[in-house]
Amino acid sequence: MGGAVGAGIAMQSAIGFGAGLLGSPLLLLLLQPTQVVGLWLVCGLLVGPLILSEPGQRGRVQWREAGGLLAAASVGLPVGVVVLGLLGRHSMQVLVGLLVLATLAVQQLRPGHTGVRSGAVAGAAAGLLTTATSLNGPPLVLWLRGRGHAPDVFRATMTVALMVLAFAGLALVLAADAPALSVDLVAAGLIGAVVGWGVGAFVFRRLHPGAHRRAVTGLLVATAVTSLVAGLLT
Repeated sequence: MGGAVGAGIAMQSAIGFGAGLLGSPLLLLLLQPTQVVGLWLVCGLLVGPLILSEPGQRGRVQWREAGGLLAAASVGLPVGVVVLGLLGRHSMQVLVGLLVLATLAVQQLRPGHTGVRSGAVAGAAAGLLTTATSLNGPPLVLWLRGRGHAPDVFRATMTVALMVLAFAGLALVLAADAPALSVDLVAAGLIGAVVGWGVGAFVFRRLHPGAHRRAVTGLLVATAVTSLVAGLLT
């Protein structure tokens, strides 16, 4: 259990996102989906402060950009519940996969900096996906990727955004139907998260900026394909 959480958190700590993509398939072999979502949200609230506690990390956060994304996300959070009811989870997964691949293709063909308007769309989409699928990272990643930030700035700003969304998501989950998370399960997850953060931080400090950007792109493609497959085959 702790190993699956640790592997996912190590990826998030090293690259800036992607914990659920690696860890969720392993956890779903042992836990119910609601337990997996609840466990990731709890661990996300721990790993965010750990990353920001690293020397200089808080100073690299683009607070205005993070605030703008989160303000837009607050609008999207309640909308996600409605959209999920209209389209269903599997249709949402297919839509997310297609949109991520299409946006990546546009960014590759027409490189350029993302702006305020697209930031509002990305934030609202992230809020919507938090309550509709819990796959809220790609819109934020795509927008911040388009800002051309250095890896440490990208990682720090993503950490703040994901941490706040994890808090909002956990509050919504607890209000709707609290997942059955035992003390032992949460303890194992938190221990795995601490170890994963340490491993990921070690890797991040040794990652060349070009390699980091390629890793972000590769992880986005993997996320989109996984979402498409999950939506089409389940």
